[in-house]
Parts: sequence; structure tokens; C-alpha cells
Amino acid sequence: MGNDTLDGGIGNDWLFGGTGHDSLIGGDGNDALRGDSGADALLGETGDDRLWGGSGSDRLWGGAGDDMLDGQGDRDILFGDDGDDTLFGGTGFDLLRGGGGNDLLYGGSLADRLYGDAGDDRLVGGDGSDRLWGGSGNDVVQGDQGNDVLWGGSGNDTLIGGDGDQRLFGGSGFDRIEGRAGNDRLWGNFNADIFVFADGHGRDTIEDFDAIGRVERIDLSGITALSGASYGALQAAGAVTAAAGGVLIDTGGGNSIWLARVALADLDDGDFIF
Repeated sequence: MGNDTLDGGIGNDWLFGGTGHDSLIGGDGNDALRGDSGADALLGETGDDRLWGGSGSDRLWGGAGDDMLDGQGDRDILFGDDGDDTLFGGTGFDLLRGGGGNDLLYGGSLADRLYGDAGDDRLVGGDGSDRLWGGSGNDVVQGDQGNDVLWGGSGNDTLIGGDGDQRLFGGSGFDRIEGRAGNDRLWGNFNADIFVFADGHGRDTIEDFDAIGRVERIDLSGITALSGASYGALQAAGAVTAAAGGVLIDTGGGNSIWLARVALADLDDGDFIF
């Protein structure tokens, strides 16, 4: 009991904080650190370490090596640092940063903030309305449940919205952007991006589709009713209509795609994948 400081030093150590606001330092080696109850600070340092925060608002820092960090209960801050790290926010409003390396970040429940930072990372928001930034590298950023906001950052990223009404920003690079269920808003940032739609995608808006530059495309191949169709066939069926401020594409079943600030005359078969 009490507020303790434990330093593992050299070797593969197991450190257990117990009750109180504890500081656990793994040192060199492949260490296991468990904070238990209280607002704890866990530092893995070098080696492939495993850190569990326990209950309380904890701070977990993996250090160098391929580490696993699990915040568990309450509002936690997790930083993987160097190496290919795996971070779990757990319950609570958590902040996760991957640092260097190719990291996996999972927010868990409630509204979390996830930053992939450098490397080719995978971010999953989990439950709650989350904010996810891929950072540099070729990242996979997935919102999952809730009304999430996703930023790809630099690199060639894949953004997947999940359930809820989401906002997806591709950023720089050649990105693949899919809102999935819900009424989503999508931005590609005028690069050679692909906007992907499937059955039940909702009523979505592409805010910056470049129909003039011919570098972006709309992928409708995942919509069963449009299998084998063409842009000309959509026009002939009256599924593509011009309105003030853009173009509306009716994809059937109450689903649609609004192309904001796009002129109907600028669209052709080259803008679509069926």
C-alpha cells in the first residue's frame, strides 16, 4: 500500500504497484508492469514490455521495443514510443499515441483520441465518438462505432468509417475512403483517391470530388443492385441528377451520394468503378 516507486533495472522483471499512486520503471529487459488501483505512471524503457494500467487514470509509456500497453479502467494516456507497439485504451476517455514503428491502436469504449504518428499503423476507434489521426506512413484508420472523425494524414491511407455519421479526411497521398453505414461526409484532398461505397452505405456526401482533374474515382462495385452497370445506365435510369450546388447519385434502397460543388457536365464513365 502507499505511493511506491519500483525500478526493475537490468533483466526481465515483473513489477506490481498495488494500491496507491505508483511509479513503475521496467529498465532494460522484457518487463511486465501492472499498476493496479490508483493513478499510476508506468515506463517500460528498453525491451519488449507489457504494461497494464489497472483502475485509475494512468500514464503508460512503452519506450524502445515492441511493447503492449493496456490502459484498462478510467481515463488513461498511452504512448508506445519506438518499436511496433500494440495499445488498448480500455474503458474511459483515453489518449493513445503510437510513436515510431508500425503500431496497432484500439480505443475501446467511450470517446478516445488516437494518433498513429510515424510508421504504417492501424487505428480502430471502437465504441464511442472517437478522433483518429493516422499521421505519416500508409495507415489503416477505422472508426468502428459512434460518430467519429478520421484523418489519414500523409501517406497512402485506407479510411473506414463503420457505423454512425462520420467525417473522413484522406489528407495527402493516394487514399481509399469508405464511409460504410451512416450518413457520412468524405474529403479526399484532391489527390488520386478512391471513394468506396457498398450496400447500405447511407446518404453520404463527397465534399471535394475532382471531376475535372480526372484523378479521383467513385467505386460502386460493392453495391449489388449496380453490379455490371455503367455511368450511362445510371443516367438513363434517372439516377444521376443535377441540383443547385452539386450532383445527386441515387444508389437505391434509400441510399445516395451527393457530390458537392460538382457540375453534371463534368462527370463521365472515367469517374466511376462498377
